[in-house]
Amino acid sequence: MTRQALIITIVLICCSIILIILYGFLRRYFRRQRFMRLDRSRDRFNPIVSAMVQYPGEMSSERLVSGPGSLDWLAIEEALIHYISDAGPELYTKLYDLFESLGYVDHYLSRLASSRMWERAEAAEHLGLIRCPRAVDGLMAALDDNTRDVRNMAVYSLGLI
Repeated sequence: MTRQALIITIVLICCSIILIILYGFLRRYFRRQRFMRLDRSRDRFNPIVSAMVQYPGEMSSERLVSGPGSLDWLAIEEALIHYISDAGPELYTKLYDLFESLGYVDHYLSRLASSRMWERAEAAEHLGLIRCPRAVDGLMAALDDNTRDVRNMAVYSLGLI
């Protein structure tokens, strides 16, 4: 190997190391920013969901409409799941109807058929946390999934429903 080729190799290795370190810092920075925005969404929507739970029928769910996958969508879902986990039959019905009207149930039912394993597992988990009766057939089918994680989430979710 010539001296020039060795110098080029060393420079390329150093540049690669610098780029990897820079990528790590940028990823950490943008993730931090994302979680700060998610916290703001939680702070904004938790009181709204709480008021809707305490005074059902007095507030419109239009204030909660958000696109699937957005930070607002995640914050609203977290707040609703928090309340649905301890809900009695009457409140459960109202919360489940809210999940339906906001599109969470249809969204996760469609993701149950995704080609991505993690999307199927996540969909199975969320449908169980929602205690979605419409998901039973899809979750039963997920018991035959090729991936153990999806099967485990399907079992877990069927147990919750």
